[in-house]
Amino acid sequence: MSLLRFAAAACLLIAALSAAAPQPQAGTPPPAPANVTAERGDGTLDVSWDAVKDATAYHVNLTSDNKQSWSRAASGVTTASTTLDGINNALSYHVSVQAVNQHGGSGWTDSALIAAIQAPGAPGEVTIARGDGHLDVKWSAPASDGGSAVTGYDVNVSADNKQNWTRAASNALPAPVGGVYTQRVSDGIDNDASYHASVRANNAAGGGGWADSGLAAPFVAPATPEPTATPPPSEEQVSGQSNHTDYDTDDDDLIEIANLDQLNAMRWDLDGDGLVTGSNQASFRAAFPNSTYTGTTALGCAATCDGYELKANLNFDTNGNGYADSADTYWNSGAGWTPIGDGTTAYNATFDGNNDSDSSGDGGPYLLSNLFIDVTTTASGDTYTGLFGKLGSSANVHNVALYGASVHARATGTSPGKVYLGALAGYVEGGTVAGSYARGYVGGLRTGSTAGDDNPVHAGGLVGQAAASSSPTQAAVLRLSYAGVDVTAETDVDADAIAGGLLGALSGSTAEGVYATGGASVDAASGDAYVGGLIGYSESASTVESAWASGGATSTVTGASADSIASGLVGESAGTDSLLHSYARSAPSATGGTADACGLACKESGTPTVTDSYWDSTLHTGTNTDDLGTAQATTALKTPTGKTGIFATWDANVDGTTGDDNPWDFGTNAQYPVLNEGILTASVQRAARLAQVSGLAVDTAASGSLAVSWTAITGVDGYKVQWKTDDDQFFNASRQRTVTGATSTSQTVSGL
Repeated sequence: MSLLRFAAAACLLIAALSAAAPQPQAGTPPPAPANVTAERGDGTLDVSWDAVKDATAYHVNLTSDNKQSWSRAASGVTTASTTLDGINNALSYHVSVQAVNQHGGSGWTDSALIAAIQAPGAPGEVTIARGDGHLDVKWSAPASDGGSAVTGYDVNVSADNKQNWTRAASNALPAPVGGVYTQRVSDGIDNDASYHASVRANNAAGGGGWADSGLAAPFVAPATPEPTATPPPSEEQVSGQSNHTDYDTDDDDLIEIANLDQLNAMRWDLDGDGLVTGSNQASFRAAFPNSTYTGTTALGCAATCDGYELKANLNFDTNGNGYADSADTYWNSGAGWTPIGDGTTAYNATFDGNNDSDSSGDGGPYLLSNLFIDVTTTASGDTYTGLFGKLGSSANVHNVALYGASVHARATGTSPGKVYLGALAGYVEGGTVAGSYARGYVGGLRTGSTAGDDNPVHAGGLVGQAAASSSPTQAAVLRLSYAGVDVTAETDVDADAIAGGLLGALSGSTAEGVYATGGASVDAASGDAYVGGLIGYSESASTVESAWASGGATSTVTGASADSIASGLVGESAGTDSLLHSYARSAPSATGGTADACGLACKESGTPTVTDSYWDSTLHTGTNTDDLGTAQATTALKTPTGKTGIFATWDANVDGTTGDDNPWDFGTNAQYPVLNEGILTASVQRAARLAQVSGLAVDTAASGSLAVSWTAITGVDGYKVQWKTDDDQFFNASRQRTVTGATSTSQTVSGL
């Protein structure tokens, strides 16, 4: 989390506070608190203020009549924040805070007016995409959330020109892709009928205004047979050929993927030119039937094919039962999807996931849903696990959205090497990943009995490790990407465990315009452990620019001499790394061995460059001489609403073009800054995470089954139940069930 830089910043901060607020003399009450703010929740107010030296407690008053009369809302608060319950969402409030000590109370400091919660505005443009027996209703978030986060959307459909409406979804909150929400409606849909759809947003104040779609004409089946459940590229005449299918209909020299078999075929064409020879040629051509080959061009590309692009939503849960099992096409005897590219031959071409919602005509946004990998290896050599195993220096992977991923890898025995795993890629060597995200679970384990085994596990929510390539000499780049993944890395030998919410390790490379919200944890026996909310370990003059993280970071080691390092942003930074215009807001925890917990990043060695980067000292209250960056209270991080004060220098070029991008959205004085560029909008980044399930109970009375129950949570679409045995290191998608509906609070798991 250089030491001289941190000390100077701290001294300047103390001096500024001293000049603005003289300290109380002996025998006098404390001065009044400063910067009293409040942020609304559903029936709550989160009140915070600057801590006052020599204050022993604080009192909080509340008024809803424009300061005409006050009532005591909280007494004897011992921290610089509190949550007030029983708040009427329809009323506007002021709060006022007083500091007290043994000599009396200070004056009162009032907040600004806290406006009443209003219903949200109408959603953005509503459209309908027709499918066989279903409608895909799409919309964007309303321009105003009414002062309270949108909790979900109601979707209605009409088959009689808006004369009568049928509720198709209540308070649904599908995952947005590129700022666009999609709700599939299947019940009662007639292919021969025309439909309108209407959508409204809900928040704590209720439902907002409705927004209607245009008329969606009856469904017309594709003119050509479908090789799978998803439509193939359209049939077009290829120049100079006849009766061949064009797999590059938009002539961008990217081969179009419309089903999982075609995605799988990429592993036989790692340079992306579509010209596959040898023993894999027949399998490759079977995935692209009726295609053409001229010797220099293939599959309809105007020139040489440069890679692949996604042209449909693909779901690895091919039987649609909500979990991975042997009925899924790529079950692979329980190992799941085989990664594309490995340590011998990496993927070295373009892959465009087309999950953006621009007007390029790609038809996106598209999702790759329910990726399942659960592999165990005893073979020698390193292990590379993810949708892609390894990306090389010519790889350009962008706009990929992975939702509901479950990626786990174990290396055991006496000979396995390093383990690299992430939802998108295990290892990126000199390549580029941009505009991509993952949600789900990633877990890596190194086990065995070999003494002195120093081959570590590198686990990241999106990528296991990004490192510079040696031939050519080229840094890997990870930009404008995100992960909301729970990540674990474990070792029970001498090997190190390294994990980060987005990226396990960064070596001689760049991560810019990125963030992570999932939790990361490491557990090592006698090896070292490094974990960060964003990146586990950074080295070799790497750069982290315009980044933030809010997920927890937890490190545990058993060895007495091992390092146990946990930090809010970067677990440990070494050498001449640069950490620029970034922040962390979590409470990292490190136990066992030589333990260090740092708010931003722990320094290992050398002189890392740290510029205007911070950690939330209200959440992480510890101090550490190895911590890079500067401590700032929650109120200090939220107060600036633009590039002023502590954020005055927060500008950068993070999209790979020329010139600064103004990459941050600073929000209101009750909000943390979030990124203004990238895959998800500022409002989505700020949306509250769902509450944790409580009241969990398990009944094992019946032989071979578990009866699970829990307490309902308001405003959710459903629940996911997972289980594992004592012999399992991880939960995974083959041991889970999905329960739909907010009021459904039980599930029986049979056949155990």
